[in-house]
Amino acid sequence: MKEIISINDGWTLTFPKGERPTEVVDIPHTWNAVDGQDGGNDYYRGTCWYVRELEPVTLQGNEEVWLKFEGAAMTADVYLNGVHLAHHEGGYSTFYVNLTEHIAAPANQGTSVCGTACVGKEQSVSQKKDSPVFDTACAESAQTGSPDAPASNILAVAADNSDNDRVYPQKADFTFYGGLYRPVSLLTVPKAHFSFADGAHGLKVTPVVSHDYKSATVMLESTVDHAEGQTVTFLIFGQPAIPGNDAAAASDCASASPAAVQNTSVSNTAPILTASAP
Repeated sequence: MKEIISINDGWTLTFPKGERPTEVVDIPHTWNAVDGQDGGNDYYRGTCWYVRELEPVTLQGNEEVWLKFEGAAMTADVYLNGVHLAHHEGGYSTFYVNLTEHIAAPANQGTSVCGTACVGKEQSVSQKKDSPVFDTACAESAQTGSPDAPASNILAVAADNSDNDRVYPQKADFTFYGGLYRPVSLLTVPKAHFSFADGAHGLKVTPVVSHDYKSATVMLESTVDHAEGQTVTFLIFGQPAIPGNDAAAASDCASASPAAVQNTSVSNTAPILTASAP
């Protein structure tokens, strides 16, 4: 079962070297909301930091916790408790970050990683991105108060819309807005789950429709992380997509199965396809 928690509120936005005042913002957000709309080419382009505290996470059994970013312009570096976890290039694509090995549990259920992860990390991170706010937030998070107080998790994202020679598009007749301009979510999923690789959902459906549009052969593909001993079940209209073969073995790489869809047309309601990996 997947649990999705929105973490769009309460981010602290900081500009390098105090070029603009620090402010608290909600996601979706861009720092070019004003200067990017005047028709000129003098809007701010550079690196800014979004910092937010996450609640401690208690994982049950074989679970993992991930971040989902639906859009970060134009590149992003993601840190948790001082540890660099991901670098993403491309302002218009979803990407996921696995936090499982780095996020702190409640203090009475495990040891906070922040107290150790921040030590020795603050200086190198801040020098790289010129962001003193990260040092301050991380240092404060190590002070958990009473022994039963929850450990802090400091999430920091360096978003960058600087001019560059790597990220598409290079030239356009619109503003290259910078920021976390689409929602951010915290996901808790079973260890065996449809893969988040390349920002996808681990499922691919490829139809080959007959010339009369009344039938189709549909190639159903799935990719499952930690797939050993797992199966994937495809259903169309609630019935097994592949008669006589209700479940296919899951795979860490794409596994495919063909299914036939009869008596349909492009003008009819599309078959409802569901897939599950117990």
